[in-house]
Amino acid sequence: MFFEVLTKLLEDDCLKLHKKGILLKGTIDEQLQVFYKNFPNNDDEMEEGLWFYYDNCPAEPAWLKKDGTIEFS
Repeated sequence: MFFEVLTKLLEDDCLKLHKKGILLKGTIDEQLQVFYKNFPNNDDEMEEGLWFYYDNCPAEPAWLKKDGTIEFS
């Protein structure tokens, strides 16, 4: 379900993906492949959801605001 929601948000231009303030390059599919390759295989690797905050998480969301600006998390 995570990837379905992420894909929809990217396709609808609600968010972009970034790492340390630099937007990921490539198509949506290419960006998602980075997540597929690095996504935890089990609950232990997810580390109670904290994986998203660690360096081995390939990207963070950058929300696109209605005025066209990007809000980096």
